Amino acid sequence: MARVADVCVWSIVLGLASACGSDGAPSAAGSDASGSDASVSTDGSVLDASSSDTLDGAVDGAVEEDASSVATTCTNEDLVTQRECSADRACDYSVDGAEIRFVCRPVTVGAAPGEACDSRAQCARGATCFPFDDSGRGVCRAYCAGPCPGAGASCQSLTLVTSGGESVIGRICTEPCDPVTGGGCVDGAVCGLWADAATGSAYTGCRAARGAELGAACDEAETCLSGACIAGRCQSLCEIGAGGCSEGSRCRGFDPPVVFEAREIGFCFPVG
Repeated sequence: MARVADVCVWSIVLGLASACGSDGAPSAAGSDASGSDASVSTDGSVLDASSSDTLDGAVDGAVEEDASSVATTCTNEDLVTQRECSADRACDYSVDGAEIRFVCRPVTVGAAPGEACDSRAQCARGATCFPFDDSGRGVCRAYCAGPCPGAGASCQSLTLVTSGGESVIGRICTEPCDPVTGGGCVDGAVCGLWADAATGSAYTGCRAARGAELGAACDEAETCLSGACIAGRCQSLCEIGAGGCSEGSRCRGFDPPVVFEAREIGFCFPVG
């Protein structure tokens, strides 16, 4: 099963050059945090498939069938249209070393986008299983070619990392969820907030619910369960003007402002 590889998409920096080399990244408003580093969680639309990946054996069974009666392969354009495979199979990717193939895989469960999965064969036609970590546990994400349904969802490039390097094979929808509460994701995942690499607009998606609790020391966003590392401590995201921060902290905005669905998002920063 493929595993998630970290890729830096958005780093919010306070007074320092971006750790990801991103020009124009937002910085925290105000001056009392000068010289400290704040970052939000990175995007997860990159999969490390550097070891052979056979959909837990499902693809091997599919491609060995008689091609005269059942289509066994498809093209990456069919990831969205799903026209080249039979009605009980789905066009999806398979990796064998450095080779990426597009095959007609079985559909064993038919889980819809946004539902939990352990392998791609469990996802419905037009979707693939996006694992959060090495366990293979993840969420079904729909392949896309345009806008995705739900507030915050975004059609993002899906990059596979194989022994032959990185390849963009298509695009998948992220999940519509709440980046402030972390809700709207399957068990074992929390909502994250990112910025589109091309447009800079904010979008949401689910990521593994793991990391240090609020207040713990951190040096990057992925260290924190909340997905926000502020001034060397794990802090939570918040909505400007809506409160939500613990006693001794206040919700501070970014500069330029980070606006999501008409809500200005900030982070809880210790005061006093």
